[in-house]
Amino acid sequence: MISGVGILNVESKQKNAIKVGQSLTITQTTINAKAKKSAITAESIVAEGCTLNLEAEGDGIQADADDDLTAFSKERGYTYLKNVSLTYNGTGDGIQSETYTDINGGTINIKTEGTFVPYSQKDTYELTDDDYKWNSSHKRVAKDSIRSYSNMYALANSVKAIKVGPIKYEDDDKVEHEVTTGDYSISIRGLAGITLNSTDDAIHCNYGSISLESANMDITTSDDGVHADYNTNINNTSLVVNDSYEGIEGQNVTISGENTNIVVNSQDDGINAASDFGSSYVCTINNGFVRVKAGGDGLDANTTLNINGGKVIIEGPGSGNGSLDADRVNINGGIVFACSNNGMLENMTATQPTFIYNGSTMSANSIISVADANNEDSALYTYTLKLSCTQLIFSSPEMKVGSTYTIFNGDNVITDINMTSNLTKVGTSSGGPGGGGHGPGGW
Repeated sequence: MISGVGILNVESKQKNAIKVGQSLTITQTTINAKAKKSAITAESIVAEGCTLNLEAEGDGIQADADDDLTAFSKERGYTYLKNVSLTYNGTGDGIQSETYTDINGGTINIKTEGTFVPYSQKDTYELTDDDYKWNSSHKRVAKDSIRSYSNMYALANSVKAIKVGPIKYEDDDKVEHEVTTGDYSISIRGLAGITLNSTDDAIHCNYGSISLESANMDITTSDDGVHADYNTNINNTSLVVNDSYEGIEGQNVTISGENTNIVVNSQDDGINAASDFGSSYVCTINNGFVRVKAGGDGLDANTTLNINGGKVIIEGPGSGNGSLDADRVNINGGIVFACSNNGMLENMTATQPTFIYNGSTMSANSIISVADANNEDSALYTYTLKLSCTQLIFSSPEMKVGSTYTIFNGDNVITDINMTSNLTKVGTSSGGPGGGGHGPGGW
């Protein structure tokens, strides 16, 4: 245990700054640690009411369950931080736990920076073909978009901001195994502020789930902002993903809470219900504010997308992608403003009035509004486009079947929509419904 008010300065030029064979508890103390390997490593780490300033070429905090653990256990390999001020700068994972990470309150500031390795150096760094998912500009690319590995790069090691799992061990024949079943999880709640800037995924859970509750989060990453192999649950949380390959991902993604505020910028899909596991992939938005600007699909679900409430604004480019992309899209409530170029007329159901318009080009920076044709001075919704689009999906509880609504581009009328049913389609589409692609796995 390290306890008591004071400052502890530790530097290791060869190995870890602080290493404990079993569990480590830190309370009250301020620790400034700099290391060649990991800054703090132990079988399990509990920190409360302390300040940790960490700099390392390895991990910042590493909870290592040891090689003799061959099945999942919540007794080892975990990190628990309560009201901790944590800063990490380095070339490893910011927080790396083998079983789970629980962060309750405090502030977190993690910056990781990785080294990119060309395919010619694969064997030197003990990498596999599956690790190569980057192009020469060091941007994440989908594996199926590259036919040759010659212009692809991989990260030399894991540089995620917060990472969990899996437990790995060697059998008697020195064959390495992964424990793929267990309650792997990342729980982040009640934080005054968390800032993550990472080359690799910002928050990543292998074979498990992520819960973000009542937190204030800012993420910038070259890969995924939030990635869980199973469930990603976000409730009453402010989450800004400034840049990412994919913004938020999980087998099932659920967004709830009136105080939820999510803004995502992504090179590919913005919010993606996809995984290499399971057979059903569902994205559900119950309430809150969600805004996505995506290079791929805005909201993508391999099976079902449910929008039950809140305010949802989506911009996606089209060209095989759409603002809303799923085998089944269900709009049951809230305000939805989703636009794309030549996107699909989705396989959609709506229990409140919703229209899909496909036609005239609406340019970037255009002010688009939807108003009742009988009261054009009072718009139901107005939005300034970030991207150009030809398709607009709009839904509002204020609309009524049997009424007519006008889409405006500035002061110019684009078209009138006569709502003949809860789901009214105007115009034609160049494509059909499609499911989302499976997301990348973990390091």
